[in-house]
Amino acid sequence: MSINSKINNQQDIINLQPLTENDFSIFSQIFAYKNEYTEYMKYYSQGIPLTQQEVLETFIYRLDCMYTQNSGVSFIIMLGKIQIGFITYNILTNEIAYAILQEYSGHGYAKAALRLLLQIIIQYTNLVKATCHPENIGSQKVLESLGFINKGIIEKSYGTRILYELEDLSAYLNSNNDDAKSKIIPKSMKIYQSLNFSNKFQQISQRQTTLIPYINSK
Repeated sequence: MSINSKINNQQDIINLQPLTENDFSIFSQIFAYKNEYTEYMKYYSQGIPLTQQEVLETFIYRLDCMYTQNSGVSFIIMLGKIQIGFITYNILTNEIAYAILQEYSGHGYAKAALRLLLQIIIQYTNLVKATCHPENIGSQKVLESLGFINKGIIEKSYGTRILYELEDLSAYLNSNNDDAKSKIIPKSMKIYQSLNFSNKFQQISQRQTTLIPYINSK
């Protein structure tokens, strides 16, 4: 299942598909980006690509939050049928986060994905938070274009970040009441009515057993 938003034309369709155990490959591509340091990677984690084991642990954590703990929802960002990124919402902290493969950045795909996510999380909160690397001007512009307010510098465990807040999500959605919104809301509700967030996956240790051979083969 997916929800979608047209960007520029029929070819530029952004979809959000719920994260599943089959998505480890794209997750690894994003967070262990080319297994080397790049300027792009400094915006994520602690500024360096994660090891494959760290990617695995993070991936399992996201699955656990979504399907066992009910503390977060995560999606793969799709450009048509191509997996290009990851986006998540932490229900406990009201914080959203996303990452897109470098070769797909700068085309409006992150903004489109965030707009879709906001349509979904209105059922959880009216206050939305996000943090951004001080040098990540692109993400700052994306957040500000969606109504997020710069609340200043904060220190996270992985470094200095700018805190952004969207204080009234309902008002934002009402003020952006366009055709895309009217189509997105029913689809997002159907997704969450159909997803079973409890007992869908077995024990997390069994997920490791499934995924570790995949890592070792790389």
